Amino acid sequence: MHWNSTLYSSIDEAVGKKHGIAIIALFVQIGKEHVGLKAVTEILQDIQYKGKSKTIPCFNPNSLLPDPLLRDYWVYEGSLTIPPCSEGVTWILFRYPLTVSQVQVTVVLKVTLEYGYELKVIVCKYIYQGIMSVFHEDPIRSVHGFSSKG
Repeated sequence: MHWNSTLYSSIDEAVGKKHGIAIIALFVQIGKEHVGLKAVTEILQDIQYKGKSKTIPCFNPNSLLPDPLLRDYWVYEGSLTIPPCSEGVTWILFRYPLTVSQVQVTVVLKVTLEYGYELKVIVCKYIYQGIMSVFHEDPIRSVHGFSSKG
């Protein structure tokens, strides 16, 4: 989840506003371990509390996206899927799923369920900032003036 820091000073201010929030979504399918996600799942326990940080050496967020030949995606306006279910969300939905292992799904779910939504936002924000750098032009910025900072 990312908020438009050009128009709004915080995520709280951006929620429910036109062009306020952007979310990148990928379907996942259970299969082989995903090498790119492994770098993230290995450090989740180290950043479970607010204010904690961890550097992942040589991490390429591009590795969290589907194969380059399978990067078709749709962009549409929608709403949050959790309360307050506010509208004004720009969704970027990848067409093809990412294959991850059952162990990786379990680790992510355990940490996010046990330590809460705030950790999920921190991890997703970090991943989003890296992923946006792999597009030749930020697809949100070109349409709605979103910033990948913030």
